[in-house]
Amino acid sequence: MKSDAPLVSTIMPVYNGATYIAEAVNSIQSQRHRPLEIIIIDDGSTDTTAEVVRGIASQDGEELGYIYQPNQGPAAARNRGLGWQKGITSHFSMRMICGPKACSADNSSV
Repeated sequence: MKSDAPLVSTIMPVYNGATYIAEAVNSIQSQRHRPLEIIIIDDGSTDTTAEVVRGIASQDGEELGYIYQPNQGPAAARNRGLGWQKGITSHFSMRMICGPKACSADNSSV
């Protein structure tokens, strides 16, 4: 059954968020709107964020993109996600997902 609803792209910057990324993705996936695309922009994480995302992607049937970039901050990560989105409607995860003490006051909020 084909949906006439627009594809919604959620752009999620993350920095050293391995502990929290699965929960954040699950939260977005629990939304009722379909079709849905999730784009994770890893902003230079040095933890196991990439491995966690690969594990999520392998068991997920939905559109889940992962892009790694050297650390440039959440604005650059969001802009990078905009360049990759397929949806005509965008949503930004409003806080960068960071491990404890990983985000400074300068890059932890929108």
